[in-house]
Amino acid sequence: MTPEAFEARLRAVLAERYHDHHPFNLRMHEGTLTPDEIRTWVRNRYYYQTRIPIKDGIILAKSEDPGFRRQWIRRIRDHDGDEAREGGLELWLRLAEAVGLEPMEVASLRDVLPGVRRACDDYVRFVSSRDLLESVASSLTELAAGASWAGASRASRSTTRGSRPTDSGTSRAAPSRRRGRRRGAPLRPRAR
Repeated sequence: MTPEAFEARLRAVLAERYHDHHPFNLRMHEGTLTPDEIRTWVRNRYYYQTRIPIKDGIILAKSEDPGFRRQWIRRIRDHDGDEAREGGLELWLRLAEAVGLEPMEVASLRDVLPGVRRACDDYVRFVSSRDLLESVASSLTELAAGASWAGASRASRSTTRGSRPTDSGTSRAAPSRRRGRRRGAPLRPRAR
């Protein structure tokens, strides 16, 4: 299979199976979830977001390529922030407050559903136990996120004032644009 054919197949699978097709997400994007369902989603999605910089740190440690590490570390900064700006985790806490939750309660992680906690922790364990290529591949849901969030953004623009948390947890431009890559351009790590 050529690299182009592989990428086309991967994009087709993502288009068919990305979480935006799940009935819960469809209801959320249609605006038919109850306030309690939204609050439960925010609590649990925040936990997932807290695992992402941990996962990305593990990936950083696997690479011997300084260029790859310089690019990948941006993903951690997107979540954790830096001296210049707040990160996506802080934006998720603001969302929590906007839907009626106490940010400190959400940040405590005490009300995360056990199944969500296990799935997120298993994701981190998966990345820990795999090589660099598999670890990076498990992180590329952003290939599908752009189209998904475009539709969600249109549906929720009036309630979110245009912000749209991405899989990377930020409300900035889609991930591929943040890293200066052309939308849809492949991210190819160089492993040694």
